[in-house]
Amino acid sequence: CSPSVINKTLNKDGSYDYGLLQINDKSWCKPTRYHENGYLQKLGLITTCDDLLNPIINLSAGLMLFDYSNGWRQWE
Repeated sequence: CSPSVINKTLNKDGSYDYGLLQINDKSWCKPTRYHENGYLQKLGLITTCDDLLNPIINLSAGLMLFDYSNGWRQWE
């Protein structure tokens, strides 16, 4: 329950996980071939991955990702 946590060690691909919901940077806030500036930037929620350290933004991003995925089974 620490909103300022950045996990820099557990992902084998070298990606980082940000904030309360540990939102992955490589998947959601870094440029990809599908989203030039990052998915969450495309939605207008964040400017940089560090914005995910704000708990309100992090939880909002989590809800957007939940909606995007049509609901994660783990949350049911």
